[in-house]
Amino acid sequence: MHNKMIIVDGLSCGWARATPRIMMSSAIITNLLRITNPALIANYQAKFDEMYVQKLFGAQAQVGALAPGLALNGMHIENYFSPVDEVMAKLVKYVSGARKSIRFYVFTYTHPNLSGAMIERFKAGLAVEGVIESRGASEGALVPLYCARVPVKTDGNKYTMHHKVMIIDNAIVITGSFNFTRAADEVNDENVLVIHDPDIAELFLQEYQRVEDIAQMPDPAKIDCSQVK
Repeated sequence: MHNKMIIVDGLSCGWARATPRIMMSSAIITNLLRITNPALIANYQAKFDEMYVQKLFGAQAQVGALAPGLALNGMHIENYFSPVDEVMAKLVKYVSGARKSIRFYVFTYTHPNLSGAMIERFKAGLAVEGVIESRGASEGALVPLYCARVPVKTDGNKYTMHHKVMIIDNAIVITGSFNFTRAADEVNDENVLVIHDPDIAELFLQEYQRVEDIAQMPDPAKIDCSQVK
């Protein structure tokens, strides 16, 4: 179970309280979102109850987002839970539909379909770049992208960069607990938000730039591109 979410003053296990709100993030001390939209909170409450009350996790899970598409203060938001909602297919679709740019910063990244879609967009002339946490990168996460000449770096801070963020066309933010891996898509309990809003995207771009400014170029001597198809 890889979710990171807190529901405060909501409806949990039959206890009624007022003013529900939810806080979700990719980890402790990374990006934190505070949400007060009742419909979106209901999505998270249903998932929480499935895990806490019914004790159903991972492959046994049956609850996806009750309302996957929502309007909030004039912006469109999508909410998904893996493995039920087939999140990776949606991420690949967003990447394949990008028209200008793709930027990402993520703890680990190993899913071939997503890297394939990014490489295709890079070869089509889009600005594609990203940062992978050094441990995830050392496990081979950046190799397909690097070998295709996609500008990708490893995190440069001495602690852990635990973000899971993608920014499409400076207007769409994909974030949550979801790493870019098969385990996140097929095994783990994860949550994802897709936020369609340029102003929100700008905030995440500022954090991307901070992370990218201290990131490091991979060591070519440690990367074997001969095995990459």
